[in-house]
Amino acid sequence: MTADELIREFLSDDLFEEKHGISKDAAAQWRLNQNSDNKLIATFRVAISKKKNDDSEETIVRNINQLLSK
Repeated sequence: MTADELIREFLSDDLFEEKHGISKDAAAQWRLNQNSDNKLIATFRVAISKKKNDDSEETIVRNINQLLSK
């Protein structure tokens, strides 16, 4: 599964649509490098891209914490 497919899978979940208003059509077109003001989407982006780069779990957690504290 590619990184784009992975983020689309998260975003196409029914709960995500209900809570954050992203339609299934919009989720199906989403790309990993697409920016969003939504912190949950940004968190997914960081986690997926860092994991793809084989960063350590500690680095991923640190980057997510930095993002969420902004």
